[in-house]
Amino acid sequence: MAIDVDDYSFGLGGSEPLGRGSVLPGSLLEDERAGSGGSGVEPLATDASTPLDGDAAIPPALDGGTDDVVADASPTPLEPVDACVPRWLYRDRDVDGFGGVAPEDLRWACPEAGWVERSGDCHDATPSPADPAGDVWPGQTAFFAVGYPVADLARPLSFDYDCSGIEDPDPANIGSGPTLDCGSLGLLCSGQAYLPVDGRVGDGVDARCGSGWLRVCEPSVLSCEAVDYAVPDQPFRCR
Repeated sequence: MAIDVDDYSFGLGGSEPLGRGSVLPGSLLEDERAGSGGSGVEPLATDASTPLDGDAAIPPALDGGTDDVVADASPTPLEPVDACVPRWLYRDRDVDGFGGVAPEDLRWACPEAGWVERSGDCHDATPSPADPAGDVWPGQTAFFAVGYPVADLARPLSFDYDCSGIEDPDPANIGSGPTLDCGSLGLLCSGQAYLPVDGRVGDGVDARCGSGWLRVCEPSVLSCEAVDYAVPDQPFRCR
């Protein structure tokens, strides 16, 4: 005699037939329906992404490579930001790129505004209308008709704009030389030269620098006369 499995299921260890929809006692299906109140057998995980052993899932590799993870890998230390490298610096008050030469203008420190790595500025001061300090620096090639103030009572102005220690005249200045004695020329009365500025003396000083007076030798009856002219628009330039 055949048994219709759709209508009956046999229990375990009993002779009573079970009706449709009944659950075998102690079966996995019974435990799954009962949940935590079953026999303690946990249902199998059906989601492949859920860990079977309760451990955290391993994240995928971020660089597109393998998913292998090195458990003891340590993080790469970051490079320091704005690392300081101390060096010798010179105070640059006039912001011309060259620092002063006084002992107080030198220090060992990190770079910062107002301090530079080049020295040699013979006049590092705060610029002002009366003091063109920013034009004074080693290698200056321009010539100037106005000097800058210095702490020297013998010569309160200097024209040594290139810090060479010598006031060099501009070759484009008019005039034949530093001195001109018209009376000694006789009939050969010709020439012109700038007059020196009173009080400008000393080593490396050219007394004509900044002068606005030009002496011209002019012939007269039986003599050669010196005639001085004011030339404020053509002062003697130096550096």
